[in-house]
Amino acid sequence: MAAMLAVDPVREGGGGDWERDAALGALLLGRSVETTPALAGDDAVTRFLAPGTRVFVPWLPDAVAEETIAAARALRERGMVPVPHLAARRIPDAGALDRLLRRLRSEAAVAVAEVLVVGGDVAAPVGPFESALQLLETGLLGAHGIAGVGVGGYPEGHHRAAERELLEALLRKQAWAARAGHDMFVVTQFAFRAAPVVDWLGRVRASGLRLPIHVGVPGPARIGTLVRYARMCGIGPSWKLLLRHGKGLAGAARVADCGRMVLDLAAHASAHPEAGLAPLHIYPFGGLRRAADWIGGLVAMAGNGARPDSGAD
Repeated sequence: MAAMLAVDPVREGGGGDWERDAALGALLLGRSVETTPALAGDDAVTRFLAPGTRVFVPWLPDAVAEETIAAARALRERGMVPVPHLAARRIPDAGALDRLLRRLRSEAAVAVAEVLVVGGDVAAPVGPFESALQLLETGLLGAHGIAGVGVGGYPEGHHRAAERELLEALLRKQAWAARAGHDMFVVTQFAFRAAPVVDWLGRVRASGLRLPIHVGVPGPARIGTLVRYARMCGIGPSWKLLLRHGKGLAGAARVADCGRMVLDLAAHASAHPEAGLAPLHIYPFGGLRRAADWIGGLVAMAGNGARPDSGAD
């Protein structure tokens, strides 16, 4: 097994800060994960994920609607809760969206109740939807009984939009959800350090965003894999930390985890409940087994944090 390199390494042991550890437990309980359509039917799903886990299925480049439907069906058959992405700029027209939602919602083996709506990172839309908000405003999600609607958050920015534009879009989506009666939540792009996420949380909360926020955290993976995904997804400067920590390591040892980030987020959630941190969203770039083992260690750490005896009988 490869040696594990912690990004800002986690201290040994979990005791000593019971409030943080309680917050850690809350962030891990009800966590969600992401998997590709191709892996949705893999045996690893049932081996390493608990029944009822919310599993998000991204809309990959060149994917077709049938792949999303098949992935959702495979996850439901394995006892998971599928949450497919809808990429607005990749949907050809309202009719195609209507047909996709009808199948995702009505087929007994799929029965999708929530989706994540994103713009879709392509230069030019294939149809009329320029943005996630335009897709939302069709009213088709409500018409098909989709109750939960996730939207994306970008703590380290997005290469296609300025931060002010991204924040204004989030606030408009929040207002839409209030009018339309949907339960809306935010799932963030992954990062490798808590600091930029915490700073972003402060800014969006100060601007009036009240939606629950699920912070995206990468599971353990080889440093090269993490850097590749970071560059592909336009992640900000926190990915450079990986290169600094991994410099000089032999190939087999170049595996990193973000345990320090998770602990720092737990500490922030404990000290600032108004931040509204919801359970984490895990990107298992190094595979579900490695992510499950890592999460198990964090859960054990949370369980080791006992509240000091108050002295009461």
